[in-house]
Amino acid sequence: MKRLCSLCLTLGMLCGAAATAGAVEIKAKGTWEILSEWSNVAPLNGPNDRFATLQRLRTQVEIISSNVLKGVVFFEIGHQNWGDSKSGAALGNDGKDVKVRYSYVDWVIPQTDAKVRMGLQPFGVPTFAVPMAVLDTDGAGITVSGQFTENVGAALFWLR
Repeated sequence: MKRLCSLCLTLGMLCGAAATAGAVEIKAKGTWEILSEWSNVAPLNGPNDRFATLQRLRTQVEIISSNVLKGVVFFEIGHQNWGDSKSGAALGNDGKDVKVRYSYVDWVIPQTDAKVRMGLQPFGVPTFAVPMAVLDTDGAGITVSGQFTENVGAALFWLR
């Protein structure tokens, strides 16, 4: 059994070493939002607090290997309220509100036009009259989609 495992491992390493390495393109984009507000009428966060500053950072990184393979990770840092220890933005605190919003891989099934997306991704079912009436959420799953004609397409998905 050990010989069989070591043989399979060796063959896997040889096949991996024989594959050609290609360059990848890395794209990063995002937003950094900072909002400050002051009220002379109503308290914002506490009975004596009339000034507040909030911040949020959203960063999306795409790693593109080719037009048939791409990976995406989307980070969200915040909402941090300056001076609030619960959000990690007070003196002596480290910001601790870091979320992975999306993390998925897009690829195309070889010799077809079917596209596959696997991982933590946004899901949305198209609606005609009312936006977000049926399903508009984020979740982990698999989506397979394709176009039959210019005007007709279909998508199958499994999410959890």
